[in-house]
Amino acid sequence: MPEQTTVVISEKTLDKYKKIAQSEKSLLSISYIKQYFSIHGRTGVKDKANALKNKLRASVLKSKITENDPYKTKLEVIYKALMEYTQGKADTPMISTAQLNGLMGLSGLKPLFVKKKPKKNQG
Repeated sequence: MPEQTTVVISEKTLDKYKKIAQSEKSLLSISYIKQYFSIHGRTGVKDKANALKNKLRASVLKSKITENDPYKTKLEVIYKALMEYTQGKADTPMISTAQLNGLMGLSGLKPLFVKKKPKKNQG
């Protein structure tokens, strides 16, 4: 059996690591935003929409996503779209193009078509 080792971590270092671990909560928001992209504007995704809606609600109830989350307003827009779709008020889960573009920027996704900058003449 291998030997056991005791590691002592100072309170200051422990607080530092706790802050790092807690900062991962915003990554959960990004994960949900990316999941929304997979169903946005598609028909026949009611089960996926319901599952995502339930995950969002559970994360808020369990304080995995808090009022201080930097993407709170974006998640509220997504939640509203999911609610409208799952209640039959919309044919597909949809948000406006402007909101969708903003979400794509947050998630780190690049648009498919990007205008290339003209090259400067080297002379």
